[in-house]
Amino acid sequence: MRELTFDNFSEANLKRCEHPKGFNHNLKSWSASDWVTATLGELGEAANIVKKLNRVRDSIPGNKETPEQLKKMLADELADTFIYLDLLVQSLGLNMRDIVVSKFVKTSVKIGYETHPESVVNDSTAVKHKRSPSLSTRASFVTTRQSSYKVAGDCPTIAQHR
Repeated sequence: MRELTFDNFSEANLKRCEHPKGFNHNLKSWSASDWVTATLGELGEAANIVKKLNRVRDSIPGNKETPEQLKKMLADELADTFIYLDLLVQSLGLNMRDIVVSKFVKTSVKIGYETHPESVVNDSTAVKHKRSPSLSTRASFVTTRQSSYKVAGDCPTIAQHR
């Protein structure tokens, strides 16, 4: 089994969405509004579970589920939200990895946080890198030339424009 990355997750997600033995749902049969509605429906379910976890935090009775059950339920709803969000992104002709990395770098530059996007990947898949050009130099490159990512195991690293 190959490592799960943004790209191969999106590929599998689209296949399952459209496959006759999956959901048999053509990605383009829904508008962006339909995908947003589905995504927010799942996020709303997550919010309801967070409300119940807040009751636990505040010692308010009334939950039927244990805190452990609630955390598991929350994890499932957040995963459902991500799955729908990925399909929304694909329906718009965008790539999840590209938009997430671009926005991460853009916000990091805005707040003065000097980091590489791959530094947020867990250590087992992190790309070893040497000190590279300043983040602000790389950020302007990323936002204008997204196709110039270097990819190691689908973990994006930002290459300096040559």
